[in-house]
Amino acid sequence: MPYVPQSNRRVLDGRPPAQRVGELVYVIMEDCLAYIDQVAPTRFSRLAETIGALECAKLELYRRVVTPYEELAIRENGDLPELTAYDQHITERRRAALARPRKEATSLEDCNP
Repeated sequence: MPYVPQSNRRVLDGRPPAQRVGELVYVIMEDCLAYIDQVAPTRFSRLAETIGALECAKLELYRRVVTPYEELAIRENGDLPELTAYDQHITERRRAALARPRKEATSLEDCNP
C-alpha cells in the first residue's frame, strides 16, 4: 500500500470518489496518463512503472479488502468441500516438508528442482 504521509494525502484526496465503474476507470486512466506524461519523451521504464503501480494497487486491494470479505463469507456460508480438502492436503504436505531435515546446497546443481 502506498503509505503516503498525512500531509500529502490532503492534497491527493481533493476529488470526489467515482460513482460508477466507468468513472473509476476514467480517473485511473487520467492519473496514469498524467504520471506517464511527466517524462518526455515517453520511456518504456515509465510505462513499466505505471503498470507496476497498478499491479501493486490491485494486489493491495485484494489483500486488504477482498480477502477479509471472502473469509467472512466462508465463515457465514461455509467453504467448498473441494477447497477444504485441498487446504488440508497442502497443510499436510507443508508439515511433512518442514519436518524433513534441510539439505544444504553444495553446488548450483543442488539448487535446481
